[in-house]
Amino acid sequence: MEQVHASLAALDTSGPPVDRLRAFVTTSLHLVRDHRAFWQLLYSLRHQPEALAALRDNIDALYGTIHARLQSICEALGSDTPALDARLLFACIDGVSQHYVRTPATYPLDAATDRIVARFAAVPG
Repeated sequence: MEQVHASLAALDTSGPPVDRLRAFVTTSLHLVRDHRAFWQLLYSLRHQPEALAALRDNIDALYGTIHARLQSICEALGSDTPALDARLLFACIDGVSQHYVRTPATYPLDAATDRIVARFAAVPG
């Protein structure tokens, strides 16, 4: 979890919004690719009430950080609903991550990254 926080905190927050979006999505999905075992464990723990209760503060802090960063990016992209678009973007990244963890040999992670960026770069309306 510390590595995830550190990786996301190291991202540039001042560049062009599309570059910030690409960096965030790429970094997020590369963290999943590079630390697949961790994400497998986290995804399985999220569906166990006792484990989730023990991890809730850590997960909530991570998700809060992610959502705030994504909302900032969506605002910079001109979204008229940045909080909602940030949630949708986060759900998209999370869904791709889960599918990749399940089938890493066949999941088109780089193509998915490009498609997510293209879709959300055009987010305003």
